[in-house]
Amino acid sequence: MPKALVEQRFSLTIEYSREEDGRWLADIPALPGVTSYGRTKKQATVAVQALALRLIADRLEHGEAVPRPDERVLHCRLTNPSRTGRPLKRNAH
Repeated sequence: MPKALVEQRFSLTIEYSREEDGRWLADIPALPGVTSYGRTKKQATVAVQALALRLIADRLEHGEAVPRPDERVLHCRLTNPSRTGRPLKRNAH
């Protein structure tokens, strides 16, 4: 019998900084190592969100802990990706 689908919501803070050469750096402190650069703030945001989704999906698939949510920037909807094989749905603000 298949396991029931699990749905969780995450809200994670994204911190931004700008390098001297103009590149944007986006970092999610709750997920160590989840940092991305972009030529624009939007590019850095999209890249760091994608990286965070991959990391969270991997942790869920392997039964590892996921970060505790805070109510600010990144909203993700994960529907047991290891069972469905479908891409993750995300809704960024």
